Amino acid sequence: DLEVRHEKLEEFDLDDISVSSESDEEDDLAQYTFPKYAATYFQGSATHTHIQRVLQHPLLYHEDEVDTAASLAVWIIILRFMGVLQEPKTFTQDNRTRNDAIMTQIHDSHNKRSKKILDMHQPVGQV
Repeated sequence: DLEVRHEKLEEFDLDDISVSSESDEEDDLAQYTFPKYAATYFQGSATHTHIQRVLQHPLLYHEDEVDTAASLAVWIIILRFMGVLQEPKTFTQDNRTRNDAIMTQIHDSHNKRSKKILDMHQPVGQV
């Protein structure tokens, strides 16, 4: 019962197979437009046009509240990245000028976290 007869598959060289460059059924991509997608799937009165304000509800429906909150948060991040919204005051009042390079801010933040982690793992009495 445990012995199974295996059939050997025929071997062939992929270089010998002709591949047509054109598909028999070409997709008509012109029928897939963003305005049509927006009209079909966006919630409420949202359209395909760009807006520069915070969304009250996500463009697409989400069953999970966490996904809904995440999609709204991502939109806020996009608006901040584009310069439409300002950063929250907790980040801008860090004694920094707006002209500081983002990599400098990341480096400084990483150094602070690293020092804090190292300090937590130091044996008692050593500093």
